[in-house]
Amino acid sequence: MPKRRKLLAGTGILASASSELPFKTRAEAIRRIFEYIEIWYNRQRIHAAIGYRTPDEVEYLYFENRLTGASASGDSTDEASA
Repeated sequence: MPKRRKLLAGTGILASASSELPFKTRAEAIRRIFEYIEIWYNRQRIHAAIGYRTPDEVEYLYFENRLTGASASGDSTDEASA
């Protein structure tokens, strides 16, 4: 149990310091953790490895560049190489 709590502690998913997890069922836990990863971690959180952009921004730029034939290196907002 402590190992599981430690893994979830940094995610903001634990609602309290009690010994119980804040989920009533395993299905609810799976759904809420999936939502956390897909909605916040993958879409809103910026990542240093991709130029301090969100994964959604990088994906949008990638497909926009493919459609317009622009270079795949991105635009002038790529601060990681500056």
